[in-house]
Amino acid sequence: CLALLLLATWCAYAPGLSGGFLFDDFINLDKLSSPGPIDDWPTFWRYITSGIADPLGRPLSLLTFLIDAQHWPADPAPFLRTNVLLHLLNGALLFVLLRKLGDALGDDTRKTNGAALIGAGLWMLHPLFVSTTLYIVQREAMLPATFTLLGLLAYVHGRERMATSPTRGIAWIVFGFIVGLIARAV
Repeated sequence: CLALLLLATWCAYAPGLSGGFLFDDFINLDKLSSPGPIDDWPTFWRYITSGIADPLGRPLSLLTFLIDAQHWPADPAPFLRTNVLLHLLNGALLFVLLRKLGDALGDDTRKTNGAALIGAGLWMLHPLFVSTTLYIVQREAMLPATFTLLGLLAYVHGRERMATSPTRGIAWIVFGFIVGLIARAV
């Protein structure tokens, strides 16, 4: 069912994959060409540290833009495709997190899977996320969600391990906390 939900979400977003750059995509992505194509280490580091979105500059977000293009102007399609894939990843992570939480409550598997599927489906297909997913520079908002979900999954895993191995459980919880903190810097 999760695979069908992911496919349905991809189909719902597919018309937007032919969209273009919007608003501050231009002022954030034009760094891909300043001072030329990113094809050596000095240019790479200059680009990664050129962010203006907040005091930290969101270097991981900038790094992910290099997946889609190493120069500017560029074709928007790869950026949009990566954003949709990231949105699907976040939906799948949410599904796993909700399943783990349902299991921790002791609910039966069918009930847990159903609730997790509904929760993930509402996340993936909610119209509010269209503006985040299909607005390229908003990857800077999607990546923190990814790291928050990963941190929460590590935390829940740590809580599960506490019963059998307190040291490993605490290590997972601390790791989850650190991963969650990374969300602020991405």
